[in-house]
Amino acid sequence: MNNKDFTYFVIFILIIISSLISQKKREFPRYSRNQLFDILMLILILIILHKNIYIGVFSVYTYLMFKIKSTNV
Repeated sequence: MNNKDFTYFVIFILIIISSLISQKKREFPRYSRNQLFDILMLILILIILHKNIYIGVFSVYTYLMFKIKSTNV
């Protein structure tokens, strides 16, 4: 599998995760509202963005979807 196929596969998985998060009705874990979690995710997303911009963009989208759903529940 070359780099392009791997990128598309990871993006596909992230889209599925985002759709599952957007439909979730239950309560999210308490650590998702912690500032340490936000800082850790920021560092990880910056590393991902440095390696591959496309996967990084979809990772940011998934993270933001998670944060929106965790604060609204």
